[in-house]
Amino acid sequence: PEAVTVTVREPMPGDWTMVSESQPHAKAASGTAEWKVRVPAEGRTTLSYRVRVRY
Repeated sequence: PEAVTVTVREPMPGDWTMVSESQPHAKAASGTAEWKVRVPAEGRTTLSYRVRVRY
């Protein structure tokens, strides 16, 4: 088994601001946050975040 990198894309409605996150994100588009999450071989990784959204 090998470690892998997983791309997580999360749609974010409205005007959003990242409040906290366990790993840094990139703004893939105005309404999308994207993380590249490394997962060790036969292991687990947790991604957590909090977002403030204004409509």
